[in-house]
Amino acid sequence: MSKLKKVKADLQSLKTDAQIVNYWEHNHSRVLERINNSESDWEEVTDVMYQFAKSLNDREQYSAVYYLYKVGYLKVENHLIQSNELNELKYEFGKGLHHNRKYKYSNRLFNELGEVGFDISRLEGWWDQSAFGSSREKYWYKAELLPGLMTLLITLIYIFLVSKTEEFIISTICFVLLMELFETYRYKYKISIYLKEYEHQNEVKEIDRKIKKKLLLELLLSLIFYPIYLINQDWLIPVVIALGAYFQIFNYWLNDHYLPQLIGDLNRRKHLSKENQ
Repeated sequence: MSKLKKVKADLQSLKTDAQIVNYWEHNHSRVLERINNSESDWEEVTDVMYQFAKSLNDREQYSAVYYLYKVGYLKVENHLIQSNELNELKYEFGKGLHHNRKYKYSNRLFNELGEVGFDISRLEGWWDQSAFGSSREKYWYKAELLPGLMTLLITLIYIFLVSKTEEFIISTICFVLLMELFETYRYKYKISIYLKEYEHQNEVKEIDRKIKKKLLLELLLSLIFYPIYLINQDWLIPVVIALGAYFQIFNYWLNDHYLPQLIGDLNRRKHLSKENQ
């Protein structure tokens, strides 16, 4: 009996997820060594990893799933034979990695499952969330951090000018106008970064055009500040507060609803097999 067959036999003698997880906790180094040193028993490798991954998921041991994926699966994946069993293994890994917020890896696995005709209804919302999470991890520096720092800098400059000069109204008007223009540019820049990965898809140009219209409408609505101010200058502070709230609502809608749904949809279209389309 090979060393890997011994692990498989041990697993068959265990009746519950708790027992399998306990076995993993006490023997994971030995198990991974036998997986990585296997030279021909690839179906058994798939079966052993599947049993561990499923039980670890059922017990919500998602960090252990990630460890098994990184140290075990990635080192032997090129040898594994395409089968329904391998698809089930990828499903369990994708599920655990998603819950552990390893979106780059979970999205990759879900994409592979979509391409081979796997029942995507089982992926629930995980696939879309992983697609957006993977893009966000890739582009957060350009799309989130730098624009956020720029917004903070503009705000600090405004506070400094207001505290050092008596031109409160002029400073506030300039601040509002600058923030309106910058926020519009920021949204457009952010969306263009996220869509770049899908720019070869036919529908992306139409989507980009519709987004630009939404951003233009957002800018025009924010410019209502000026006629309102001219009508009644006492409304300056309430209008500024209202505009700030409006920007936050628009930002929430864009980041937590529109972009995740859009990126998830584009990613699905890119990777769905003919059976799933």
